[in-house]
Amino acid sequence: MNAIRIEFRRRARGFSLIEVMVAMALGLLVSIGLIAVFNTTGKINRVQEALARLQENGRYATTRISETARSAGTQYCNTTSGYSTKTVGNGPQYPARTPFVFSTLVATTDTFADSNNAIPAPPAGWVADTAYPLSPRYFLQGYECTASTCTPAVPAGPGRKGLPAAGTTAGSRVPGTDVLTMRFQGGTGWSATCALAGTTPTVLARPATGDDTLNFQNGDLALYSDCNSSQIMKVNAAGTLLTATSLLPNGANRCPAGGTARGDTRVFNFSRDFRTVTYYLGLKADTNPDAPTGRVISSLYRRVNGGEPEELVEGVERLDFLYGFEHANGTVRMLTADQVEAQSNATNCPPKAPDLTALEPGCLWRAVTSIEVHMLVNSVRDQYDLSSVDTAFRYSIGDPWFGSAPTASPAATANMPVTGLKAGRMMRREFVATISVRNFSL
Repeated sequence: MNAIRIEFRRRARGFSLIEVMVAMALGLLVSIGLIAVFNTTGKINRVQEALARLQENGRYATTRISETARSAGTQYCNTTSGYSTKTVGNGPQYPARTPFVFSTLVATTDTFADSNNAIPAPPAGWVADTAYPLSPRYFLQGYECTASTCTPAVPAGPGRKGLPAAGTTAGSRVPGTDVLTMRFQGGTGWSATCALAGTTPTVLARPATGDDTLNFQNGDLALYSDCNSSQIMKVNAAGTLLTATSLLPNGANRCPAGGTARGDTRVFNFSRDFRTVTYYLGLKADTNPDAPTGRVISSLYRRVNGGEPEELVEGVERLDFLYGFEHANGTVRMLTADQVEAQSNATNCPPKAPDLTALEPGCLWRAVTSIEVHMLVNSVRDQYDLSSVDTAFRYSIGDPWFGSAPTASPAATANMPVTGLKAGRMMRREFVATISVRNFSL
């Protein structure tokens, strides 16, 4: 019996204290290793997710701006005057075509469809009450902005009367970021013929399968164009018949090309289908419940024809434009918007269309051949476990603070230069796109 008890005690004996401590130490080491692996994996995933979002936002933003920029200045069928007035070392220069305005434009609705920009009056020295040319320089307008001002000044006011004022609160435009407005003919238009009823032009539209729905109303502006010339006139609409009204008293009223049209003649609704698109950066409140109180997000906005701003991409923090224009001597230069304004003169501007007998203000805008877009895009959300390598970035345009070498982001609570926005703890990357503009003089 005693032998049985001794054997049982031997079998029931547990681990010694040393064995337990060794086992606990090994388990702790394994747990620490697993936690480290999980933390590292989580950080890598967060960084990769932020980088992927940043890359996607940057590419999408450049794509949307590029699509519009390639259409800037577009007119139906033919955007140049069709003949050269000057030949330089790299070939002839063809001025952009100039539509003629045949109606008095005095009503408050006779504006480009955003920013309350009125359709320009006749050039200085033009014969009173006669049809006058609408310079293509008004189809593209950039604004170079500092922390406090823009050159030229951006239209101010609410709604379609202007853009938001610069500031650092939700609903403001981001300080120190550029603005770009582009205009072009949109819509399919409608095949049409023009005739004179006495001295009054009348246009008969012939909608075809695949065309937009005819949308003229009394008082709209019609753009009637063939492949040689075009004219803008206010009309009254009776079905498909458009009758010119409010004509200039000495306008020598006629149909394009004196009624002898070349190519497919079409009529467009200049009031409703002529597109005016503006890009700018604005601020909105961060609705993330984990975000600090009062945090704002900088986004790229697009506004069409003075409508409500459309948010395209979050996290676009800086936006700058450079414009390549063809100088009168044929060379191409890259300038900011304020430099384009300052250098617009008879010496620098390429030849204008023969119809433009006066030098229009800002004449270099009709000579733009390319637009270079620079954007600084961030990862939107703060990533507090990012390393200094992750937050380093470069931005090659705009401020002495930005160098050509990678620059570490300032402290999360510090303000970014120029914009005044909180730096946060985010990844930042620069995106650059060069876009060919083919609808102005070449």
